[in-house]
Amino acid sequence: MIKIKETGKGVVFSVRVKPGSGGFSISSKGDFLEIRTESPAENNKANLEIVKELSKLFGRKVWIVRGLKSRKKEISVEGVSAQETERLLG
Repeated sequence: MIKIKETGKGVVFSVRVKPGSGGFSISSKGDFLEIRTESPAENNKANLEIVKELSKLFGRKVWIVRGLKSRKKEISVEGVSAQETERLLG
């Protein structure tokens, strides 16, 4: 199960990104999520796709709080609980 940390504003969780994978998908890999993006890592395109797709999934504000230039990232989602996050990502 992924590690989800509740903050005063929402939640934070870790992801590993595989850019340029032919389509957007999310899967659980132990204590983190693996996100595959259609977009390449160049010019911030994969990051923008991650934020856009997760914002659609949660219906909330999403941003990358750590790892903008890394495959390992921390994602923050505003106004959501850990339980709701597990349900949406499960």
